[in-house]
Amino acid sequence: AAGAQLVFDQIESADLGSKPFVLRGEMGTYTCDALIISTGASARYLGLPSEQHYLGSGVSGCATCDGPAYKGKDVVIVGGGQAGYQTAASLRSEGYTEPIAIIGDEAGVPYQRPPLSKALLLGKQAPDRLALRPANWYVDRAVQWIPDTRVHSIDRSTRTVLAESGARFSYDYLVLATGARNRTLNTPGALYLRTLREGVALQERLQQASN
Repeated sequence: AAGAQLVFDQIESADLGSKPFVLRGEMGTYTCDALIISTGASARYLGLPSEQHYLGSGVSGCATCDGPAYKGKDVVIVGGGQAGYQTAASLRSEGYTEPIAIIGDEAGVPYQRPPLSKALLLGKQAPDRLALRPANWYVDRAVQWIPDTRVHSIDRSTRTVLAESGARFSYDYLVLATGARNRTLNTPGALYLRTLREGVALQERLQQASN
């Protein structure tokens, strides 16, 4: 919409005592005269007798907000997209202090994907501006970012994640946030758009196209 600004931040507090309202986040402070709160919904459970018993011990309605369930446990997150990043960010914001590792199969830190098909292709947003958080965010919050690593298998008996490179990562809790894959066509030469590298390649092709 005209005049709208999209900001990625984690709001930690809000002062609604007087106008302008003041919102304080991890990345900055924001003011407004009108505030719309759109914070999602509650989980819908299946109603099974065992659900309440295992809440926090294998059953979760929201992997990104059930931080207390992971207390005292090493967490490995497989998937370097927004879901993987948000899981780590939510755990830290809930006061979780144990080790967190994110394993991603791309080189850069987690980034926004919607602009790949919009602002990036139009040249309105540079690739280095797509990151959800800069690299130092992970360092400052002791979140281990492991790039360029593809997971080969998971050994549940030893609670170990095995990478194609031969690296092994031990976990107490494992989060699978691997996203989705493109539905491909049986068409030689077709280009797909899911990753930043594919977005940059498509942008270059469009700039070279004459019609």
